[in-house]
Amino acid sequence: MKRRTLLKLSAALVAAASFTALPTAAAGAPIKLRTVSFLPQNHGSSWGFKRYAELLNEAGKGRIEIDYVGGPEAIKAFEQPEAVRTGAVDAAYTVGAYYKTMIPEANSMSLSQLTPWQERESGYFDHMQSLHKAKNLYLLGRQLVNSPFILSTSKTKVTSPRDLKGMKFRTAALYDGMYKKLGIVGITMPLGDQYSALERGLVDGTASSPSSALRFSLYEVNKYVIGPLFFGANNGVLMINLDTWKKIPADLQKLMQEVQLRVERETWDHYGSALSKQIAQLKGKGMEFVEWSAAENQWFLDTAYTANWAEIEGKTSKETVEKLKRLTRKR
Repeated sequence: MKRRTLLKLSAALVAAASFTALPTAAAGAPIKLRTVSFLPQNHGSSWGFKRYAELLNEAGKGRIEIDYVGGPEAIKAFEQPEAVRTGAVDAAYTVGAYYKTMIPEANSMSLSQLTPWQERESGYFDHMQSLHKAKNLYLLGRQLVNSPFILSTSKTKVTSPRDLKGMKFRTAALYDGMYKKLGIVGITMPLGDQYSALERGLVDGTASSPSSALRFSLYEVNKYVIGPLFFGANNGVLMINLDTWKKIPADLQKLMQEVQLRVERETWDHYGSALSKQIAQLKGKGMEFVEWSAAENQWFLDTAYTANWAEIEGKTSKETVEKLKRLTRKR
């Protein structure tokens, strides 16, 4: 099984590498950074990445640009970080949870209490950068932030988080720890398979961003949104192959970083204002929002966050987690 998995991954990386040449452009030609994304480019949660590409391509004035290869149809979302690490592609808009086996600390991004610029001031960003560089990756920064998740169910109106025990939910790497602690049976599947799985009763519910619930029409198969919003920091980032980054001229590296700093603030504002509209849209589509008591909300949030911190500690150390908590704690 392991050998077949490696062969499939190798085939995907070889296919990706064939899209175009490495970004060592001929004299006068632009540096083209072959980039993939874990979501389709027209997904609501791709706004920050699209904004970055637009601004960089304009500011680059023909010297550097994001060359969009495709989304999960080009390279499977879970395989994209490895494709960047090996240089099969130059960059990826991905999420920390998708490469937590490579960098366990990446799963802390969704647990942060800070804004991206506060993380740069606290030392968290620099710490994460050092971990990425050790894996031949360069972390440009966050491009999906201030965008929390929701739980939604198809038939069961869950009135207490304790009633989630034994239910089957579509899962992804971000939710594994909290699901286990809550007693939820997680079934891994791509985002695009959620609708049919819910429709056929293979799962009872799912965790998603409100934008994903709209993008994949989950309101047609799920009746209820239950409990509080959670993991609001989210964990969408743009990463670049470190060898590729080192080949980019210093002035263009500076330009890329400046554009990133602008996008972080624009993204924070965009998703903050979009959230209330998305919730209103889901309600307008007929979804019922089931509120829990304040005490149950707190129990759920404490359980979810504690579970994910514990998952990181299990793969690193208690000292590592304490440092991450200190660097991401609101002051």
